[in-house]
Amino acid sequence: MNRLKGKRALITGGTTGIGLETAREFLNEGARVAITSRNQASLEAARKELDSDVLTFISDAGDAAAQKLLADSVRQAFGALDVLFINAGFVDLRPLEQIDEAAFDRSLSVILKGPLFLIQALLPVFANPASIVLNGSINAHIGMPNTSIYGAGCPDLPRPHALRRTRVARHTRERGQRRANLDCAAQQCWIFRGATEVGSCLHQGAGSDGTIR
Repeated sequence: MNRLKGKRALITGGTTGIGLETAREFLNEGARVAITSRNQASLEAARKELDSDVLTFISDAGDAAAQKLLADSVRQAFGALDVLFINAGFVDLRPLEQIDEAAFDRSLSVILKGPLFLIQALLPVFANPASIVLNGSINAHIGMPNTSIYGAGCPDLPRPHALRRTRVARHTRERGQRRANLDCAAQQCWIFRGATEVGSCLHQGAGSDGTIR
């Protein structure tokens, strides 16, 4: 099918799991897709499995400076971007007494810092309109053992309304032109609505029909 025909999408952490399957579905729906990973071997494996013209970029999701480089690469490859799916994550499970500063910094860099600076770097690249999807987690709400760092970082991702106000809507007001809708998918199912809308079954933040416009 071609419900995403002509759309240009970037999926971070797109070589395994949710990211890989999202890339597969987007490609099946006619989108042009780019995926990222820190590991060249995993990128090559994903490219071979997808068996398509998927673009691959080496990028560390927790490195703020790398986000600007990634945005530049996306601009050169696509010209503009219709969909950003922030899927890259990092889970370091350890009891509270074993957490050190390095573990804390690495986790929060991938979960919070990297996504913020990637969105910032892509602001001039986003098409008008564009969609930003954050792959969040319900972990902060379920009290899972050994997830103190992960749980502390995740609440800020599953709050698209606050992110929309601070990141996207403010940019829209200042520039008076671009519009980007930001929502969070929390480990639930994907749905598609029409040729120009990508949606998900969201636990919060979406429209009444679950679509991202």
